[in-house]
Amino acid sequence: MKKLIFSTVVGVFAVASVAAASSLTQSQMDAIISMLHAFNVEESVIANVRTSLTGGGSTTPPAQWCHTFNVNLKVGDKGAEVTALQTALTNAGFGPNEGFQLDTEASGGLKGGSEFGEQTASAVTTFQEKYKSEILTPVGLAHGTGYVGPSTRKKLNQLYGCGSLLPRPYPSPVACTQEAKQCPDGSYVSRTEPKCEFAACPISNNQPTIKVLSPNGGEQWKIGSKQTITWKPYRVSISEVPPQVGRVTITLDSGIRCFTTPCPSGYILASEVRDSGFFDWTVGEDITGSSIPNGSYKVIVTHTYNTYPDSIPDSSDAPFSIVAAQ
Repeated sequence: MKKLIFSTVVGVFAVASVAAASSLTQSQMDAIISMLHAFNVEESVIANVRTSLTGGGSTTPPAQWCHTFNVNLKVGDKGAEVTALQTALTNAGFGPNEGFQLDTEASGGLKGGSEFGEQTASAVTTFQEKYKSEILTPVGLAHGTGYVGPSTRKKLNQLYGCGSLLPRPYPSPVACTQEAKQCPDGSYVSRTEPKCEFAACPISNNQPTIKVLSPNGGEQWKIGSKQTITWKPYRVSISEVPPQVGRVTITLDSGIRCFTTPCPSGYILASEVRDSGFFDWTVGEDITGSSIPNGSYKVIVTHTYNTYPDSIPDSSDAPFSIVAAQ
């Protein structure tokens, strides 16, 4: 067998000596190199043969492998996307060992092994932890998962995506002004790069947990008439069957600014009534039956049930009026 290998190598060198004159095609030269690999010829010999075949010069490098990953991948998946993943992992130095090998005749592709197994998952985990700050940290993970999700695909596409092989045009830097915008909660936000758009306002956690529906501004209710105060009740969870019902207190607020003490308190219309969403009220009377004078008021609905310690009251959006009966 050694004599056969030696004879083969000698024959190759004989061909190589006239390669420049005979102008071998790239496919023919690749076939010669593949034959040497098949006989397990030492790499140093193969390198010399490759140099001879190209006349001592360098050949045009093969096209760089690329693939754009558009789908998430997990253990048990099969097909071309898994094969591409294994190729990328191998090129990155994390190649799994599940029976596949590099196909040297297909521009670095893989033949076989197109199943996402445990070893591929292990390779993905190692890849994720190498680029932890880009893949794991942004989504709150401390360790790799072996699952190829959006952040992992983003990094793979940065390295091997077909669009990443070409120079990408970058817009010229834009200097953002220091102009600021006031948010509903009173805070300010400034413009941010790269488009100099205003940053998002913070989401307030102080949103009412119930919502007054009526009276909500502009109504004129006559003293002595029967009216229904309505609101959207608060439920801890829509999954509760039946939903837990709390208790509310309903008051009237004139909205008059107080400059001297003691300040007048609001009128209590109801206390510890069920958070049913409605309350029938005789206009002009408080909880004790005492009279409430004509004027402009807002209704305030407040939870008093101790299971809602984080509840926030709500009031009419604008004043309504209590007017004299005609």
